[in-house]
Amino acid sequence: MTAPFRAERQFILLLSPACGMLTLPLLVTLFYTTDKLSFQQSAALALVLCVSLTAISVTVWRPSRFDLRVSIPLLLTIAAISTVMFCAATLIGESQSILYIDGSDHGGYAHAADWLLSHSFKQQPVLSPEHPYHSWPVVMFSGDFRYSAFVFMALMATLNGTSGLFAYDIACAVGISIACLSVAAVFASSRFMITALALFLLTTVWFELGRDGFFGKLMAYPSCLFLLGLFMTSYRGLTSQKMAAFCILALGVATMHSGIITALFVAGVGGLFICINYLLGDDKEDTIGRFMCLAAIALVAISSNGMFSRPTPGPGSPIGYSANWADLFEHLLEIQNHARTYRSVSGTWLVPGASLALLIHVALIVIAVLRRNAIALALTAGPLLIVILLVVMDAMGFTAARYGAYQLISTIGSFGLCGAVCLLGKDFRFGSRDWWVVSVVSLSIALVMVRAPRMVSSARNYVLDPPVNRIFRLADFDAIAAAVGRGPLLIDVNNDLYGIAALVEFGRRGIDLQWSPAGWRSVVRYRGWPNPTYESDPIFILDDRRDRGDAIVVYESAQYRLIRTRDHSGVEKPTAPRE
Repeated sequence: MTAPFRAERQFILLLSPACGMLTLPLLVTLFYTTDKLSFQQSAALALVLCVSLTAISVTVWRPSRFDLRVSIPLLLTIAAISTVMFCAATLIGESQSILYIDGSDHGGYAHAADWLLSHSFKQQPVLSPEHPYHSWPVVMFSGDFRYSAFVFMALMATLNGTSGLFAYDIACAVGISIACLSVAAVFASSRFMITALALFLLTTVWFELGRDGFFGKLMAYPSCLFLLGLFMTSYRGLTSQKMAAFCILALGVATMHSGIITALFVAGVGGLFICINYLLGDDKEDTIGRFMCLAAIALVAISSNGMFSRPTPGPGSPIGYSANWADLFEHLLEIQNHARTYRSVSGTWLVPGASLALLIHVALIVIAVLRRNAIALALTAGPLLIVILLVVMDAMGFTAARYGAYQLISTIGSFGLCGAVCLLGKDFRFGSRDWWVVSVVSLSIALVMVRAPRMVSSARNYVLDPPVNRIFRLADFDAIAAAVGRGPLLIDVNNDLYGIAALVEFGRRGIDLQWSPAGWRSVVRYRGWPNPTYESDPIFILDDRRDRGDAIVVYESAQYRLIRTRDHSGVEKPTAPRE
């Protein structure tokens, strides 16, 4: 995948992780959907194929010593920092753990991954109140477009030797490491630039995307920037090899989250870049060819959703979504955590911080215009122009515009940092007193510092002092499962995250689960199914540590308390009502 781009850039090794992340799930899916191989067999075959191709490639092309000296230490550094950032729960809990907080999608990705690991392609989930464990996989595999994200999570669970739930944090660490390293390798032109950009990208909302359950966005949005960067830095001399690589990568990006959003940014920012190049008089002869290439990439992304073979409705806002533009701008400019259920930053800083961040981006745009730098101008102005377009659409009555803007969180900051690096380019020298060099360096630092309050709050909440009752430990689930055996086990919890974690982890183990009305609402509220009834009473009850008098407590964790409803002689013990 990196072969077509080797002649025009210094850092090749760090392009490979993103290429592998985007192509490997496609190959696994290709083998798995034949229904001739299990998921594990499909993964092994895909890995052997990719590793063999890489080995053959390395025998033909040997990386330079400079590339090795820069890339390997940087990879180890970014991977170590990312692991600490995302795996703090495991370090604190002294067991493989997940920090399940600020969103419930973590369990959704884990659920889909577990299903892939334990079922053949022919064994599709069934939509029935009798099988609540099947309910979410029905949604994931019938109306969702993030199949590569589910496959990647299943791959990480296989490599980690755990379920999808307890592979989530390490999968995020791998994802953000790849994102920072590969994006930096695309845009940077020196050792200092690639190091600075990789570290600066760790401060973007990419971290919160993964931490708050938006795993698909964590994988797709940096990958979209990676794809755009390859196109904009390799637009001269487009070849069939480059075109093939672009289309394969576009398919990988689009199936990580959304083909529509991938196409929007490829066409919007990439098209703006081509137009700027034309206005600047840069290689006007091949402008039409570049537009054709860009159109093909965007169409591959859109068609990954099945739009042309199976027409699908346009995107809309989910029921109950509401937001005003003032709040959205705080999130879009990365001053506030995008989890809108609470404010993680002082309200007095939100408006000044957002205003300052916007001014910094505008200043970068002005410098890009003055420096006639098409790539920097497209990266800094493109996302802002897309947001402005959505504001206009909202004013015209397009009801999904605000929700569409909410989906773009994490793009403005990361695109702006890459644009700043492109502005400095190969001309950057320490001690330079050129006005534009001093200005861009200062603005780049300011771009990070203006978001410092959000970063500090996130570090405290997710890394340094996470809530103990949101650290779910694999050791606790193992202990509860060992005590319960086959069940039946009544899940009686009020908290949605407690219910989802119990469904995902105990459901995959085949334990006979029963549900109280509260527990039932926590896992399948979106179905509107009536509360279930059961012919036999449960032997065990798993609740959220509420007081039940003289109940026989078998095990307690930070979230749950396991209660036996009968003593060893089979005599009934009094219990509190199920709700």
